[in-house]
Amino acid sequence: MITATTGLMSAERWMKDNCMLPTGFDQNRADERVRAHGSAESDVSFNSGGDEVRFRVGVSPNAGPFTVTVELWFQPISYRWAQNLTEYDSFVTDRFVGYYESTADASALVVAQSSGIVR
Repeated sequence: MITATTGLMSAERWMKDNCMLPTGFDQNRADERVRAHGSAESDVSFNSGGDEVRFRVGVSPNAGPFTVTVELWFQPISYRWAQNLTEYDSFVTDRFVGYYESTADASALVVAQSSGIVR
């Protein structure tokens, strides 16, 4: 049985944790609770400071060229995580959810962007 949780330290077991690793992060020396888990452990392109992700999109060979733009977004607290706190009725969680809701629209930002033409 796998228990879904947004409190990663409370997970029953790891399926995959693919949070971006900071530059200089040493997977071999990291505490078990904060290292990459699941299929991220065997992903050779998932490493300190980066990852390689490939997408395949089926299109007619005569339809191009295409301009492809990709963006990497960062959001410190996800909507789901913040909403999970609404079920608790306490001053601390109510205040936190209030802070989140008042800043959520501006909390995510693009940290990298790239475009290219595919023929």
